[in-house]
Amino acid sequence: MSRDITGSRELRVLFVCTGNMYRSPLAERLLASRLPDVRVSSAGTRAWGGRGGMRGSGEGGAGRSGGTGSSRDSGGPGMDAAARTALESLGGDGTGFRSTPLTTELITAADLVLGLAREHRDEAVRMHPAALRRSFTLKEFLRLARHTGGAPESARTPLELISRAAAQRGTPRPVPAVDDEVADPEGRGPEVLMRCAREIDTAVAALAALLAPAATDGAPPSSG
Repeated sequence: MSRDITGSRELRVLFVCTGNMYRSPLAERLLASRLPDVRVSSAGTRAWGGRGGMRGSGEGGAGRSGGTGSSRDSGGPGMDAAARTALESLGGDGTGFRSTPLTTELITAADLVLGLAREHRDEAVRMHPAALRRSFTLKEFLRLARHTGGAPESARTPLELISRAAAQRGTPRPVPAVDDEVADPEGRGPEVLMRCAREIDTAVAALAALLAPAATDGAPPSSG
């Protein structure tokens, strides 16, 4: 039986990039490997493919992406072969990944929407404005969560941490877009792709460390 880390049910995290072939599938599967009780998925703002579920995912591509810590059995094309090699070298599993387009349904179902660039966050909010307070870029969320009042691990649940991070918008000094984004590695060669994968792995490790302490057994249900 999976542990309830929101205080009432599984936490649902959605990563978003452009094609769901590189960045978001890497993030999806790397987080899933660290937090198996979190429902992770990914999707792409310009991805093509069939319907996918909340499971995990990628850039031009697929997975519980737009999905989570798991695999996708149907949908669009699979993960880029070089991206899968990079993923597996970092301990992730690309099995069953299929690219998924970003939809309002996926955004609505997620507790936390994390774009790999600001354009991905902005598109999610454009599609579903009610998701504003739970939509960030991956790096933005890390930055804001660390600026919350008190230590991030003092949050009783991940949902409380997300709420605290949203409340920090406009408080820390603004940063350049490049500091909040992971650059698209598509077409830039294997070395750039591997650097991108390591950058995402480092960010996802920090994300897992933030979410896991908040996911304490017996935490009271969140009201948000």
